Amino acid sequence: MGFLTEPGGWCSHRIDLTDHGRRETNYLELLQWSEWSYWLTQRFVLGALNRWRASNHVNKLESIGFKVLQQKGDMRQALPIPRRILAREFRALDELDLLTTGLDLVAVKVQ
Repeated sequence: MGFLTEPGGWCSHRIDLTDHGRRETNYLELLQWSEWSYWLTQRFVLGALNRWRASNHVNKLESIGFKVLQQKGDMRQALPIPRRILAREFRALDELDLLTTGLDLVAVKVQ
């Protein structure tokens, strides 16, 4: 996207951040897997869910020359599982990142 969008070009995204297998009971299930188990189970699955959270998407857009103009997240009230059950690399994530289940954003390419 960064290569295809000229400076001044706009993009908008609706990003679903939930695990679809158990969305209602545990939308964070994919964050429970260690990096190696995630890689082993998902590497050949077309359209496999990634584990990026809202801040990862925003940071990536900014790193490739976009300025995020608007962002709004869909939030849950509480985590569906105890934080200690998450894979080690996700336990320290910001609470808002873990509670966010969807992200709407608008950005413009500045570089």
